[in-house]
Amino acid sequence: MANRRNAPSLLLYASHFLVLTSFPAHSQEADSGGEKRTRVILGPQLSPSWPGADKYSVGPYVDVSRTRDSEFAFEAPDESFGSPLIKSGNFAFGPALGFIGKRKASDVGADLPKVGLSFEVGAFGQVHLTPELRVRLEGRKGLSGHKGWTGEVSADYVARQGDDWLFSIGPRVTLGDTKYTRAYFGVTPTAALTSGLP
Repeated sequence: MANRRNAPSLLLYASHFLVLTSFPAHSQEADSGGEKRTRVILGPQLSPSWPGADKYSVGPYVDVSRTRDSEFAFEAPDESFGSPLIKSGNFAFGPALGFIGKRKASDVGADLPKVGLSFEVGAFGQVHLTPELRVRLEGRKGLSGHKGWTGEVSADYVARQGDDWLFSIGPRVTLGDTKYTRAYFGVTPTAALTSGLP
């Protein structure tokens, strides 16, 4: 495969998660007249080892949320790490941090370029179109590893009963620029000849 894509690519992916430990911490603040609650979730998260991988790796799942006199805000398990800095009505905006594990030629089983551990920084914006429907956009720049631009567009339907139970479902689309796409899916003519792949 000598061809490389020069336009941004659309990649569909799914992430899976499992949370083992969740515990609330409560504190009372007299000056505000309301109870502040903190939720800390620690556990493993099962996800593809890198974009396009056919095997999964276990990584940490960490979430810290705070609220006062209301239910905890919905967060999808595949969101990047970050908290809203700006909230206005149903809209929120803030930083987004992410990482993707490294990929070696031995991981693929062919002579393909190595992609180092990718640390990504960027931002997100999200809006609740209705109490049950949220749309979110993320954009991040790889500071290492793939060194490209990537992001996600997602929509979630959320059904919940306060903090007693919550169910969400929705589509995701991952976007990547040329650098991102070439890092994980590009194959040079030389690598194609020596890979041994059909």
